[in-house]
Amino acid sequence: MMRYRIKPSRLTLPLSLLLLLQPVLFACSEAADTAVESTDAAAATTPVETDRSEISDNLPDVDYEGAEFNILCRTEWAYEFDVEEQTGDLVSDAIYDRNANVEERFNINLEFTEVDGSWDAQNTFLTTLNNSILAGDGAYDMVAGYQAYMITPAMEGYFLNILDLDYIDASAPWWSKQCNDSITVNGKLYLTTGDIAISLWENIYVMFFNKQLAEEYNVPDLYELVESGEWTYDKLNEISSMVGRDLDGNGVYNDSDLYGFVTSSSNHARLWQVAFELPITTLNDEGFMEMSLNCERTQEALIKLVDLYKLPTTYKNFGALDEPGQFSEPTMFIENRALIVTAFLGAAEMLRDMDTDFGIIPYPKYDENQTEYRTTAHNSTSMICFPKTVVDVDMSAIIAEAMCAESYRSVIPKYYEVSLKTKISRDEQSEQMIDLIRDSLIFDFGWVHSVPMDSVGSFLAGLITSGSTDFASKYAEKEPKVLEGLAKINEAYK
Repeated sequence: MMRYRIKPSRLTLPLSLLLLLQPVLFACSEAADTAVESTDAAAATTPVETDRSEISDNLPDVDYEGAEFNILCRTEWAYEFDVEEQTGDLVSDAIYDRNANVEERFNINLEFTEVDGSWDAQNTFLTTLNNSILAGDGAYDMVAGYQAYMITPAMEGYFLNILDLDYIDASAPWWSKQCNDSITVNGKLYLTTGDIAISLWENIYVMFFNKQLAEEYNVPDLYELVESGEWTYDKLNEISSMVGRDLDGNGVYNDSDLYGFVTSSSNHARLWQVAFELPITTLNDEGFMEMSLNCERTQEALIKLVDLYKLPTTYKNFGALDEPGQFSEPTMFIENRALIVTAFLGAAEMLRDMDTDFGIIPYPKYDENQTEYRTTAHNSTSMICFPKTVVDVDMSAIIAEAMCAESYRSVIPKYYEVSLKTKISRDEQSEQMIDLIRDSLIFDFGWVHSVPMDSVGSFLAGLITSGSTDFASKYAEKEPKVLEGLAKINEAYK
């Protein structure tokens, strides 16, 4: 029996107008988001803004007659989807309204199956998902899982090809175009992300800097360095060396001292691979992926970074802002004992009561020859996928598209413009930096597919933090398993 009936058609925007609106892209896209763009102080007139609410998703009018739509999501990140009531929190209330609007529009009931899904609980989440797929019970109409381990069932053929779904527009501004472009091989895309996932925004790698220390130690204007394209590894190294004092006078740098650069030995060390444009894999002439990490640029970058991490003015055991969603108070930064710290964008909320002003900047470039700043999101970001056992493929696609489009129109403006730019960032320049960082967000195929390739995504980070510059021999030991994993990945895309 049919699960729905088609309603009379509504008026939708013509395709030609939609194409004209396409430059208004979100987050990972290559174009700037002009939807809620700040007014230029030097402009004499108010700039013309694009109203996101006017951008249609072009979905058909369908009445699903009260059908349930079940989303499998992680308990730890359920706040992205399952909001039971309005509480006054701007973002949470926007998610609540998004869900209500989609339910009313298509006459459905959103249901959420929450399962532990952290990195340590991956077996629990994957077992729940895999058992459903193998049983063919069609229990889940959509899944939102941990990026790093969701690639495993994808490579086992458990998910639908998103590009085959009639009602998912992978090029729409609410989906991450850069993600989709980067992890599509041979016309196949099994995972995606976009405005439907707040974790994408929270998990972007950034740097914070302490304005008071910058002034005290005559540090060059960091905003100006970024804007001029001169914010490079060499500048970070130079500036970090300018700030650093043995405050307790015991002759050893420890937790009580002052540092120029503060980072962690795990998550944040991984980002250099992206920031310095060292892709793990690249597309070959046959249209499949091949390893590209083993090159001269990687070796040279490793030597530079080991030097940085060995400086006495670098503190590398900073865990306060290291794990997305599990931040502890960054005492060293709040107490003005760290000039620059690595963090995730979502950690800015931990600093909203900080007395000293702070700024937000991207990771530096490898050198001035690198044309763009680059960042990515932590691999716990929610990825959207569709089990091959879904009961109604069109329904899954329509509801997912509607939720993501509604997030683009209503949730992200609240999160980005209100929660980030207004509540947290301390100046107009920080707001501009957030725009720049957002537009520099990329997805590396090898990073996303790291787990099946012997976790190669953390390989370079391990060398950096251990102080080893012996890339060649260490990689030679790892290469057989990496290549074996890559061969299986390419086979899955064939």
